[in-house]
Amino acid sequence: MPSTATTAFVCHATWRDRGLHVWGWDGERPAPAGWLLRTIGRHVPDVERPIRSDGSRANAVVRLSVPVEPHSTLTVSSIRIDAPDVAGWIGAALADRDAAKSDSVIWFGQLAVLAAKLVAAGRVLPSIVTERGRVAARWTPMLDGVSHTVDALHAAAPLVCHRGEPDVTGDALGQLVDAMARQQLAESGFAPPPPGADPTARLHHGVARALAAADPRIGRHPATEVRRLDVALHRARRRVDGLPVAVARLRLDPPDDPTEPWWVQLQLVDDDDPGRWCNAADVWQATPLAV
Repeated sequence: MPSTATTAFVCHATWRDRGLHVWGWDGERPAPAGWLLRTIGRHVPDVERPIRSDGSRANAVVRLSVPVEPHSTLTVSSIRIDAPDVAGWIGAALADRDAAKSDSVIWFGQLAVLAAKLVAAGRVLPSIVTERGRVAARWTPMLDGVSHTVDALHAAAPLVCHRGEPDVTGDALGQLVDAMARQQLAESGFAPPPPGADPTARLHHGVARALAAADPRIGRHPATEVRRLDVALHRARRRVDGLPVAVARLRLDPPDDPTEPWWVQLQLVDDDDPGRWCNAADVWQATPLAV
């Protein structure tokens, strides 16, 4: 349960609905909305802007149920901060020497630092996702080599951060990485060249534009082109993660004697190296060729 050592309200943070909810608590009662707007809202852009056209909330004051003990919850007023504005608010909150800092805010600060390091190191890859029925382009973190850090952060998280749900730490980290990467790309002045009329080029242009924009949606494109690009990006991620990327093929072996039967083999072939392959028997028997 949050500390009760002081009568002043202290900021706490909870990740919910793809955003950071910040709320106040003095050990006995939650902070009113007015206090939130005065102390938290001044560091959050457009905190009172309306609900988006798709029904989701941006930076807004909302009601939230948060866990304060393993079997107890508290209903509070909170300010929901969109992922693009989370790092800025956390930085301002941690830099305020006069304000008390809860364990949950410090924890999200550590998560934001990890996200910033991943983006600075270029450890991100684009991906195609579907959000609320719309196809979007997102940056996703490459966690090979830091997965133990993510696991340790999740294990150390105060209960109010994410209610102990296993996927929330990864979701929060992914949202922060995506926001930081697209902001960095936008600030660099990146602009993809005109795509022309080719459907594939137009899709690639839409994805590149979306990866540097506040709106991640890529627009309308042929479903077959989207699936093809999604598969290519998935294969690229597997290869970066050190996992095999193989495609199936059929190999027809004609006999030396035309009266003999022809043999058909089912094989797996490395997507980038056709000379690296194995057949189904190698897979079933786990021979060195299949490893």
